[in-house]
Amino acid sequence: MPLVFYPGSFDPPTRAHLNLVTRLVRLFPPEKMLDADQPLDVEPRVVVGVGLNPQKVSSSWFTAEERVELLRRSVESAPDLPPNSVECTSYLGLTYVAAKQAGADTLVRGLRNSSDLDPEMSLAAFHRRVAGLDTLYLFSADQFLNLSSSHVKEVWEFGGKEPQHLAPLVPSPVLKALQLLSVWDMRDSERPSFMELETLHEQPKPPA
Repeated sequence: MPLVFYPGSFDPPTRAHLNLVTRLVRLFPPEKMLDADQPLDVEPRVVVGVGLNPQKVSSSWFTAEERVELLRRSVESAPDLPPNSVECTSYLGLTYVAAKQAGADTLVRGLRNSSDLDPEMSLAAFHRRVAGLDTLYLFSADQFLNLSSSHVKEVWEFGGKEPQHLAPLVPSPVLKALQLLSVWDMRDSERPSFMELETLHEQPKPPA
């Protein structure tokens, strides 16, 4: 059965990302694994890969571990996604190498408009030539055409930290994480992870 690999930075994951993942699962539903007459499990056919760019670590909001966890929780909370239909992972290095290691034969790229397509076409030709990978393009849903992780950061940094500003932009697990971190500088390399804050009874104050 074909398996698809959807790479991105997902810093942070947005509702546009989750919408694309949901549509991918409709196109590539999980494969049922059977043992005699007893269904044991399902095998995901959609792998979401968080790509790590060492040159952007200082400007990243979330660590790779946090982004994978936010994606996993977002997928689990999505009402239209069946259990175990998506695998979330991270990788360092070349995207086509990570896709091949995951067992994928197709890369997935989201497009917001036609200007996104030109640079993607040469990249798709490269991936086909060096790794034999096809590329599947999905345009963003109409309501998410202008939504990106950068947009979320701009809203946040210009004072839109309240839930009413962020809820239309990010899945609920991401919103909860951002609320936990609302008193911290998101680019502070010494800030605790949102998972650490979840284990505390009181939210700590950042260093003076």
